[in-house]
Amino acid sequence: MMRLVRQELEAYLPEGHVIERAPNLFVFPGAERAYGPGVHAADERVFDSDSTHLEGEALSFVAELTSSSTRDGDLTDKVRVYGRARTTKNPAP
Repeated sequence: MMRLVRQELEAYLPEGHVIERAPNLFVFPGAERAYGPGVHAADERVFDSDSTHLEGEALSFVAELTSSSTRDGDLTDKVRVYGRARTTKNPAP
């Protein structure tokens, strides 16, 4: 399923962005913890880091595969944090 999402979206990514899947963790200003989206697209430069925690503001797309054990966090905490994130290439309105 996640591979299909990646394949379908790849042609629509902003220039210089790549689509990947977990296990990358992203940090966001003001968030108490890092989050790892199931599938995500980000500026390819963010992946050049040696850190295990990448800059969340480099993201241009996220998708979550939820389960009964992760649904609450995926649909509340993560949605709020992802929704507040801004990117320099894709500013939110």
